[in-house]
Amino acid sequence: MESGAHAIGDVIMEWIRMVRAGQAKPRRVETLQTRAVSSTDLLEQVRALNQDEQVVPAAPILLAGAALEIALRAAIEEIGRTVDGRRSIDAYAQELRRAEVLNKQDIKDVTQIAGLRNNAAHGEFDLLSRERAGLMEQQVNLFLARLDEAVQQAI
Repeated sequence: MESGAHAIGDVIMEWIRMVRAGQAKPRRVETLQTRAVSSTDLLEQVRALNQDEQVVPAAPILLAGAALEIALRAAIEEIGRTVDGRRSIDAYAQELRRAEVLNKQDIKDVTQIAGLRNNAAHGEFDLLSRERAGLMEQQVNLFLARLDEAVQQAI
């Protein structure tokens, strides 16, 4: 477990080094563009991490979870809602459900994705695999397309 955590840390530190060196640029965007960045830039990085045999599957899973969380938070902001208390994937999804942006199936999908992300975040590496990371990338991609449509209808 400790070596996996170090591997994730190494990947994140390398990304930070690249940003500082000007080799990679984190995009700063308006709320309306945040979901697009989540579904393109971050998920491209997820794919690249998952294809690198030296990277543990927890890294792309955590990044895919981050892409989902960013997109959900941006959707909340776009529709003019807020989340009180602990901010999390679940809290954002539930607020979008109350706003009738997400449906029951969307909530089930988000819960499943968040569960895998939590496994990675809590070091339950025996539950993770490169295949699950690839499936999570696809699932997040599909969900973000659905979220984009739902938010556009709600605005």
